[in-house]
Amino acid sequence: MSDKISKGVMKTMEFENVVMYRATCACHDQNHDVTISFEYDEDSNEIELYFYKNIDWSISWNDSWYKRIWRRITGSLKILFTGFIELEADFLIQDMDNIDNVITAMIDGRVLMRRKIEQERMKESEMKKKKVIDKAIDRINEMSDEDFNKEIERHKQNEKTMEFPETKEELNEEVKEGF
Repeated sequence: MSDKISKGVMKTMEFENVVMYRATCACHDQNHDVTISFEYDEDSNEIELYFYKNIDWSISWNDSWYKRIWRRITGSLKILFTGFIELEADFLIQDMDNIDNVITAMIDGRVLMRRKIEQERMKESEMKKKKVIDKAIDRINEMSDEDFNKEIERHKQNEKTMEFPETKEELNEEVKEGF
């Protein structure tokens, strides 16, 4: 799917749990570009979507230098005393192809994250199966030979058409093969 991404959007990196794209602003200033990051967190089994963008603080060239510095000082004090600040920035999209490519990057990231989640589910399923097999084998091995033979005889009487293993080793192999 990422082969369709071209004009104004590029995949910048892909690791096991992260894929990142860069969308360029139509004004061609690199400081205005947006980085889109999809990250899969294995611990919480969640997808985290981040948008990174450089935002200029109080840069209005119509204002005097004194007013621009004053805005920086008051903004810094607001962050210092409240812990946050609201900012906004422009990102220009040149044409419909550019919009389509940003959407394609988002879809591509979604597909990759779905694939990662499915792989994680498969891994968890295999681990659960292994635990069940190990527990069954441990239970069989913990039985005395006398209890094991009684259990086999009981099952033979209830299920006359089935063949039952004669030894614990045979039963362990059947348990492993059954999964």
